[in-house]
Amino acid sequence: MDTRTSDGTNTVFSADGRIGLTELDVRGHFGARLWMDSAWSILSVDTLPANTDEDLGYSLVTWEQGDGRESYSATPAPFGPRDRLAHARTGGYARAVTSRYEINLYGPDGVLLQTIRRDHSGPMVSGAERQREEFVIDSMTAVFEQYPIRVEYEPGEIPEQKPPIDNLWFDEDGRLWVKLWDTDGDPLARAHVYGGDGEFRFHAAWPGDVSLRHGAIRGDVAIGFATDEFDVPEIVRVVFGPGSA
Repeated sequence: MDTRTSDGTNTVFSADGRIGLTELDVRGHFGARLWMDSAWSILSVDTLPANTDEDLGYSLVTWEQGDGRESYSATPAPFGPRDRLAHARTGGYARAVTSRYEINLYGPDGVLLQTIRRDHSGPMVSGAERQREEFVIDSMTAVFEQYPIRVEYEPGEIPEQKPPIDNLWFDEDGRLWVKLWDTDGDPLARAHVYGGDGEFRFHAAWPGDVSLRHGAIRGDVAIGFATDEFDVPEIVRVVFGPGSA
């Protein structure tokens, strides 16, 4: 079971009830999983290789005050690659740097089991999407210009094409869902679904305004979340057809 706290940290419970605290995407460069007992004593630590700035897309902010100068990775670049980490109920997990369709599957002991690779490209960034991202960049630039100290803001460039992978998660049956970036205006969200062994199972599609990331999926039924025209959240039940599950 996977629950998210208000600060973005996931608390993961293994199949036997152990608690694991997972720090995801710390400044976008590394992840670690701590398995702890009920007394909060650390039983084991799983670490993942660090990613570089070339792997991940983040804007750069540089602060200047007096003789000091400090730079750090700030907001995610528009449609930039992300470091995605997903956990299965069995304790295994999957990781992908979304600039490419390449996913590493790990066992509960942190041993690499298989790498999934696929020849799949993301859709093009539409004019409307580019306009929205330019507005965000201009707004961030205006905020930094108001600071009493000198701040250099270097936003990431808006690409012509989105990455192939948007997100990934495991369902209640241990299958890995790899959500693809959607084409602007497409009414459907789409995913490739793999078994826990990394073998491809089926293509999935569902209404694009329904989020399945924090819901529950078992067999051919999914419970997701959507919002109505008044921004009121609602629970949605999705049943996949015979060709899906």
